[in-house]
Amino acid sequence: MAKLPGDYVAGLVDGEGHFGLNYRRDIKYKLKNRPEVRYRWVLVFAISMAVKDKHLLKSIGKTLGCGVLSISGGDAQYDVYKFEDLKNKVMPFFEKYRLRGSKSASFELWKEAILIIDAEKQRRRQKISKPATSINFSADELHKLQQIKLKLSGLHGLTKFGLAKGRPRKDI
Repeated sequence: MAKLPGDYVAGLVDGEGHFGLNYRRDIKYKLKNRPEVRYRWVLVFAISMAVKDKHLLKSIGKTLGCGVLSISGGDAQYDVYKFEDLKNKVMPFFEKYRLRGSKSASFELWKEAILIIDAEKQRRRQKISKPATSINFSADELHKLQQIKLKLSGLHGLTKFGLAKGRPRKDI
């Protein structure tokens, strides 16, 4: 698969891309009957297309140098979840190749979330004495992340519960 021009990728993402932020609860069992519950913010960049266009998604992966392709039924999806790839590959790519449609607002919010989470990761690295699972977000940072999540959901046409809003049809 060949790399694609940056402006072409930006155009595809304007139409089919997704910049997401979620708050996850993970349960791990280190000892029998003793669950360890962890909460974390998860960022994702994704593009969904029909399976017949999976070659485009593979080329996008080659262009960005990260991510995974999955196929389910008639749909193909390209996802990037690794924080370092999101911060060091995806974010700089879309800063260079600007989005022009409605996804530009999603990208700007998503980028703000990356910067907040990265700042927390930097603080965590500096505080060696604290366990790696501790969350060091300030109240202001948590509030901003929650607001970003709500705004992204609104831009994606979702309610605060993650359900799709009905959109009235308009004749062109």
